[in-house]
Amino acid sequence: MTVGMWIYIALVVYLLVMNVVAFVMFGRDKRKAQTDHFRTPEHTLMAVAWWGGAVGAWLGMRHFRHKTLHWRFRLGVPLAFVLWFVPFSSVTAVVAMQSGRVWFTPLMVIRGMEKGGASGHSGKGWDYRWVAYEDISPKLVRAVIASEDNLFVKHKGFSQRGIEQAWKERQTKGKVRHGGSTISQQTAKNVFTTGKRTYWRKARETWYTVLIETFWTKQRIMEVYLNVIEMGNGIYGAEAASQRYFGHSAKRLTQAESALLAACLPSPRKYSVTHPGPYMRKRQGQIEALMPKISAGDL
Repeated sequence: MTVGMWIYIALVVYLLVMNVVAFVMFGRDKRKAQTDHFRTPEHTLMAVAWWGGAVGAWLGMRHFRHKTLHWRFRLGVPLAFVLWFVPFSSVTAVVAMQSGRVWFTPLMVIRGMEKGGASGHSGKGWDYRWVAYEDISPKLVRAVIASEDNLFVKHKGFSQRGIEQAWKERQTKGKVRHGGSTISQQTAKNVFTTGKRTYWRKARETWYTVLIETFWTKQRIMEVYLNVIEMGNGIYGAEAASQRYFGHSAKRLTQAESALLAACLPSPRKYSVTHPGPYMRKRQGQIEALMPKISAGDL
């Protein structure tokens, strides 16, 4: 058999395995899976990937009856890849990260290479200390929601109000100073993309935002966000920032400290937490005023 044939056999086996994993993962027996297949977002995603990939694989397999590249092969390969391999690979990655530690992000690696190492506490590379959601002060949760995404608990990953404001700002000022990205979008960008300002990155960010909103809880999204978000030069996450700036754990953050950390998030490498200027102090006060209106218990 040719190399191409072996590739397609591998893809078919992969598809069958992922289908079994999907049903086990969502705890559904065969009969219920058949009747409820399109009743939840995750099963809709699985169905699109399954049938699209199956059609693509079948069209591609037809090629091996011909000595030349038939149109079925030209159409089948991209179709199988786009509607089969890509969705299942990304879904598998997101589902696998429903719990546990995120060990690093693309941005950490990029920043580490820029600084020439990854020795964390020596001032090179990054300082990153993962902690569970329960070990982060609820005050910080309220502060970042008040600062970055006050509709975080209610929306499904995207804020129509934020998008409209960003669009108006671009039309009137020529650039967007305060983006329309939600906490979910920022989490998807930080964990699954390099953060470069390209349309391809934005498309990936959008896709992964849909996935984490589908497969993760709001608490999990917030936990990952507060652990991987950049909070200074080489400083990532609430625990590292709290230890570096205030000398204690993230669980002991006060309201003022939480508001100050949240105030730096639009540009953590530009605004200083240790030496806050007039803008930072003003923003800190605004966030503190909004915090009592936010309930972290809704997560």
